Amino acid sequence: MEDAEQPKLSSLFALSAGTGANAFIYGQKDNPSVQIPALEVKSAVSGHCQARKSVYFLKTHKCASTTVQRIFMRYGWDHGLSFVLPVARNYLGTPFPFDSRYVASFVASRDNRYDMFVLHSRLNPVEVKKVMKEGAPWVTILREPASLFESLWNYFDMHQFYHVNLTFFSRAFNLNGVYRRESGIGLNQMTFDLGYQMPIQMSPEELLHSYQEKDDLFDLVMIAERFDESLILLKDLMCWSTEDIAYVKLNFRSKDTSPSMPLRTKLRLRKLNYPDAILYDYFRGVFNQKVKDFGREKMRLEVQELREANARLFSECLSNELEEWDVETNSRWENRNISGWKIKNYSTKCRLLVMPETTLTDVLRKRQKDWRNSGWKLDMAKWPLPSEERINEIVLRGGIL
Repeated sequence: MEDAEQPKLSSLFALSAGTGANAFIYGQKDNPSVQIPALEVKSAVSGHCQARKSVYFLKTHKCASTTVQRIFMRYGWDHGLSFVLPVARNYLGTPFPFDSRYVASFVASRDNRYDMFVLHSRLNPVEVKKVMKEGAPWVTILREPASLFESLWNYFDMHQFYHVNLTFFSRAFNLNGVYRRESGIGLNQMTFDLGYQMPIQMSPEELLHSYQEKDDLFDLVMIAERFDESLILLKDLMCWSTEDIAYVKLNFRSKDTSPSMPLRTKLRLRKLNYPDAILYDYFRGVFNQKVKDFGREKMRLEVQELREANARLFSECLSNELEEWDVETNSRWENRNISGWKIKNYSTKCRLLVMPETTLTDVLRKRQKDWRNSGWKLDMAKWPLPSEERINEIVLRGGIL
């Protein structure tokens, strides 16, 4: 459970003075002028508490965020909570920063504030605060930048956009003049999702100062490589039960399509994504301190309890068979080898576990529309999950039946 993953990479900041590929500095030890400040973190340890029923979750790309989002969606469904929802689909403005005007009027709450914000968006704190309930915790998740970029590259077929393979891209491209895809997918994806436009133009010191400000903004920054520990800290933050955070992994590639990268390629990708590398290393330090404050033995026991709950959930709902499909987009890919588990129990609990994100978003939109049309009198917790036939009709109309 100690933070021992990728020991060679963990010490690499791959910082740049902003003048091109040759300006990189490897590691804090080799560059004593750039120091990460002593961390002052909010304690993860809680005493007696009451379950929180609102949250802002910045859903970052390819950071295990779909699995986290599903935990929030299931909780929100079970407790009849309101969601920040767009007119259609499952993006709130991306690649543009979030604007409160993106929320569909036909699902509006009485006061235009909501319990849960969990769809893809780009961070815009002023606008987010306009739609979130007072006191909602802010949460996001980060991933090691080289592995994240490799995942983005394959998932979004980026070789077709750049017309080179990943190895050539990592060797040939510098930080300047590399365009993003029209959907906003590209280098330094995490800083882009966090609202930064041109982080490569910022010095390492400016980036660190900016990330400290983000640390003040977010109550919890989860780390994908320490996923179960992250969920225990989330459970503690939200005062939820272990069953509330139990999960099955969604949207994963088969092992034969997830090859390990050579260390040299990883280092080059960290160079190209150096603002993301600084971001990740900074918040991993914050995360380590939160785990220490929580208590390592307590963490070990709670992770074990979570994994037992995960096993029970899997056994109840799913078979050991895989099928190639993407739970985020409800697509079946011939070339991406995205897999999901087959369902064996069609209870509401199990259907919510594996329902495609776009489909579940449409169903939530329909439920919230009915709530809005009732003058906010409908108890959404008692709104039954429709039949598969009815869901197909809802999806065809984008949740606005």
